[in-house]
Amino acid sequence: MKDFILTASGVVSPEWIDRNGHMNVTSYMALFDQGAEILFLKSGLPVSETDSDITMVAGRIFIEHRKELLESEEWELWSGFAAIHPSFMTLTHRLRSGSSLRAVCDMQGVMFSKLRRASITFDQDSLGKARALLVPGLADRFEIK
Repeated sequence: MKDFILTASGVVSPEWIDRNGHMNVTSYMALFDQGAEILFLKSGLPVSETDSDITMVAGRIFIEHRKELLESEEWELWSGFAAIHPSFMTLTHRLRSGSSLRAVCDMQGVMFSKLRRASITFDQDSLGKARALLVPGLADRFEIK
């Protein structure tokens, strides 16, 4: 996917299947969370380091299911940033199987100090690194107009 990065791939496990015969909501969320961690690692932001004081706290999450994923189907998760600001960011994920888009997830999170229990801002150098993973032309779903 143009301008997104591949953050995870795999096969739908039997444990992920719900009583309706397709992948359950918990498994979708786990994949999107995993994609966020990998996106932060690739961005150079310290939010995914366990010993870091800095983390991102999800404030809003939007998920759109487009086509079900079934047991044993291969999938790929493509991720990027829709918006980057000093104190918050919007991450975006596209879950695909073959040429079919199966789900979209956008997450807006606030940068947060675990020690101070308060929101924080990033310095311009850190933000510059993360901006390399902005998906050009993609609107921030949560932007107030």
